Amino acid sequence: MVQSTFVKYLDRLCSRFLYSRDIAAKKLRLIAWKDTCIPKINGGIGLPSFDALNFTFSCSIIWRFINDSNLLFCCWRNLYTSLWFPHNKGSSMFWNKISVIAAQIKHCLNFRILPNSHHSLFWDPWCHGNSISELAVSNLGGCWLDNLNKNSVSTILLNGSWNLPYGWPYALTTIINSVPISNAATGCFWSYSEKVTNKIFRKEFYIHYSVMDWYHFVWHKHSAIRYSAFGWLAVKNGLKTADILIRRGITVNPLCIFCLMSNESHSHLFFECDYSFKILCALIPQAHSLLLRPNIHQMFYFLDDISDSSEFLNFYCLVVNTAIYYTWRARNDRIFGNKIDCHTTVVRKIKYAVLAKLGRWKNGSNLLHLLG
Repeated sequence: MVQSTFVKYLDRLCSRFLYSRDIAAKKLRLIAWKDTCIPKINGGIGLPSFDALNFTFSCSIIWRFINDSNLLFCCWRNLYTSLWFPHNKGSSMFWNKISVIAAQIKHCLNFRILPNSHHSLFWDPWCHGNSISELAVSNLGGCWLDNLNKNSVSTILLNGSWNLPYGWPYALTTIINSVPISNAATGCFWSYSEKVTNKIFRKEFYIHYSVMDWYHFVWHKHSAIRYSAFGWLAVKNGLKTADILIRRGITVNPLCIFCLMSNESHSHLFFECDYSFKILCALIPQAHSLLLRPNIHQMFYFLDDISDSSEFLNFYCLVVNTAIYYTWRARNDRIFGNKIDCHTTVVRKIKYAVLAKLGRWKNGSNLLHLLG
């Protein structure tokens, strides 16, 4: 009895500890996972989300269902007729999910009619992007609709031309006769492209996401993932600066550890603070010409103005992202490690890191003079 009570008490104690830990983790999580697992061009780090992977897999199944003639998909076509067939509650969960995504990507599918086409005559959108079921909505109940549910397009083809049954509405026959019969290798194109990849499917999933104008500064060509990751965190306000921690109810010193004059924030730390601005000017002397201290976004646009070529821009972006990393590291060393590095020491570390990366660039030797 005593042992049972002790076990229950221990379970309750562990549950409270895990709950408290989860709450603390949510407080410290500054960038949501849904904003992280998106393409770099849309402001993420390029990792696909589970929803994107599911969408990509479903698109692959849909593409093969329409174009392949192997035994599996022939069996599915015989069982389900079409991806756009209104199925009953007896359909599997997997097929219902595929059907939902098929309706979402319908505008991407460009059907081609082949002499032996196996497209569903009534349900597939092969007729200029529409299906017969959509075109014949005003004629439902006519005798010409009988027994069309299971038929394929090949049943109204004869010797490579249309052979429409007598009694179909004139307007419908006119539309069908205007659909060309092709000799293409596949019966469906993806936005007029015969070849598809997972990258194309994933692009369609993220098509409604906004394009970030700063992504190519962070994830530039020859970018180093260690430095670009911290550059991305800084742009997204994802570093645990004092102002963000205070807003989340965590008590910390609000002042900048470098200047001890202004409150610490992303815009102040990069590069409004005297300490970080001196680092920036030592690495990029043109920054002296700025009338006001820049934030990260303003600095990236300034680099775009002073760069004579894409190689110069990539170099400057590498320098700035590396400066963000080492400035943040120097800040943490002061707070947690009781280690104080002057700005010249940090500049030397940055130059050493950039030099190591330039050695792997094709024309890196032509940029060494920019390090001073």
